[in-house]
Amino acid sequence: MKSARLRRLVARVLLAWATLGFVKQLSADDGAPTPASALTRVEVRGALVRMPDGRLMDWWNEGERGARRAVARFSSDECRTWSDVKPLFDFPRGQEGGYGTGFVSMRDRDGAVHLFGLHYIGTGPGGFDDWENAKSYIYHVKSPDNGKTWTTAQHCDFGYLYTGAVNSALQLRSGRLVVPLSYYSKRKTGKFVGKLSISDDSGTTWRPSKGEFVVDSGGHLLEGGACEPICVELKDGRLWILMRTQTGYQHESFSSDGGETWTQPVPSRFVSSNSPGFLLRMRDGRLVLAWNNSMSPYDEGNILTSYDRHVLAAAVSHDDGKTWRGYREIERVHGALRAVGYPFLTETQDDAFLCLSGGGALRVPIDWLEKTRFTETFEGGLKNWMTIGCEGVEVVDHPERKGAKMMRIHKPKSDVPAGASLNFPFGVRGEITLRILQKADPRWPGRQHCYLCLTDFFSLPRLPPFVKGFPPGGWGTFPEGGRFKLRIAPDGEIGIATGSGLFQDDFRRTKAALTPGKWHTIGMSWDCEAGSCRLTLDGKKVADLPQLSRAVGICYLRLWMNAVVIEPEGFLIERVDVRVDSR
Repeated sequence: MKSARLRRLVARVLLAWATLGFVKQLSADDGAPTPASALTRVEVRGALVRMPDGRLMDWWNEGERGARRAVARFSSDECRTWSDVKPLFDFPRGQEGGYGTGFVSMRDRDGAVHLFGLHYIGTGPGGFDDWENAKSYIYHVKSPDNGKTWTTAQHCDFGYLYTGAVNSALQLRSGRLVVPLSYYSKRKTGKFVGKLSISDDSGTTWRPSKGEFVVDSGGHLLEGGACEPICVELKDGRLWILMRTQTGYQHESFSSDGGETWTQPVPSRFVSSNSPGFLLRMRDGRLVLAWNNSMSPYDEGNILTSYDRHVLAAAVSHDDGKTWRGYREIERVHGALRAVGYPFLTETQDDAFLCLSGGGALRVPIDWLEKTRFTETFEGGLKNWMTIGCEGVEVVDHPERKGAKMMRIHKPKSDVPAGASLNFPFGVRGEITLRILQKADPRWPGRQHCYLCLTDFFSLPRLPPFVKGFPPGGWGTFPEGGRFKLRIAPDGEIGIATGSGLFQDDFRRTKAALTPGKWHTIGMSWDCEAGSCRLTLDGKKVADLPQLSRAVGICYLRLWMNAVVIEPEGFLIERVDVRVDSR
């Protein structure tokens, strides 16, 4: 038993190092700005809920462990200014454990405000293996009178002793309140099992749902399962649930009986690291989803999973989740913040939403998510690009146009990745063009291939394969190469990827080539429904690229140098233009 616990502890340490320590050690850009100028930060200390009188309440817990008090402040101008802090209520005293600030808050149709959080007692001396002593409950508090009085905190019964988090709560059209959660089970794999806690009397009493849902990833190191689910009621009356898994995707399940029973979970369209998301129903009926649209390029535990939380994305749907627009980065790691995740969304009064995560709170306009065109001319530097973990990516003066800027990618160090990722509006179909110049002399002895791919998720760049000791889990099966991929050879020849993997020798040669020192326009017109991408060079068709792996659309351009020695020259990018069709 002790050796098994030790192996799990070592695995957790290695995975944390792989996803966070790697960035801390290698990042040339120790901070990342807000991804877009349309996004603005607002000051929020705790959790947000819209009060019946229209004010926003920002609430959190204070005091010693086990004897905490909930406090709050209020804003009448969408978080621009705040009132003084005032006490709300005291939690029950003399109980084991403590009450944590809950980030799930809601107002029902009768105007009552409901707050949820965790009453955490712990996992016992044996950690997660000591399941009989692991205790963590969801608590519920309610105010029927605009925050003047509050009920005593009570547990939301889910039939078991331990849940890891509460990430969602909503009221159905029937009036029922539901809280999706995951409990810690006796299963050997897929230990976290999903179910609901239900109230049919406005939160006075709670009971477990009749059914539950399981995702068994087949023996992952951390034995995950169907973790930290989120939920929304669809217009046809069904409940749609998304859940964190260790499979590389958010899984989804549906209920047609108010959350009592659920369909067998299956992978959704959303690539996701091992992290939860958040679903918001806007007043006009649109759905907004926020999640970690990212994946490690490395194999963690011989399964397609990842704890990468370097970007947080958002998308909006006008048709109840059938199609989505956006997939835009709304938050990134920055400064000392090495991960962003656990988003919680609150609608504003002016067609936007506030997103709380590990990086604070951001105001995100819906019209920014719905844009279908994007142009990059580097006037704002690299604010639109993710270069974390890389060196050799910089903005330089244009040699031919006074005052203009462009991006340079080269390889100044053999043991540090050189690459950059650009997020743009998501499209099932679309077209991207790049003005590019191969600056390097093909006779340079260290010159190797440059790679370019289109994909639908963020991934850290790979370290060169000769770096010893990394990664701890092997070289992985989830391709960094993305969904459509090409490479530019030392002599400028363009090759087309026909397969995926870490070392890709399966490229088809073409007759098209870049001339070193000359500007060219590379065009890629993709159609994920057809599974193909038309490649052009200076307006002339080169070939059709096959789709290397499953994707419903594209929202990332990824460029990187694969040289294992110094590459002093590299490439110049003058301009990038994108237009997409999300339908």
